[in-house]
Amino acid sequence: MDNREAQINHILQSLERLPPDAQQGMAWIINHFAFAEEMCRNSEFAPGELEASIQHAMDKKDFFLLALLCFCKILQEHDDKPQ
Repeated sequence: MDNREAQINHILQSLERLPPDAQQGMAWIINHFAFAEEMCRNSEFAPGELEASIQHAMDKKDFFLLALLCFCKILQEHDDKPQ
C-alpha cells in the first residue's frame, strides 16, 4: 500500500466514525469541492467570527454548516502559512 492509498484509507476510516449527519456534510464538501472552495475563498470573516460560527454550528448540531465552516478554516490556515 502506497502513502496516498494509506491516507485515503485513514480518511475513510475517520469519516465512518462520524455521526450520519456529519458524514453527509463531509460528503457534500467532497462532492462539491470546487464550489465549496470558491465559497470559502470568497468569504471574509472578521477576527474570531469564524471560530464563533463554528461553535454556533456545533451547538445547533448543524453538521452541514459545521463541515463548510471547518473547510473554510482549513483553507484560511493553509493560505496564511508561508509557502
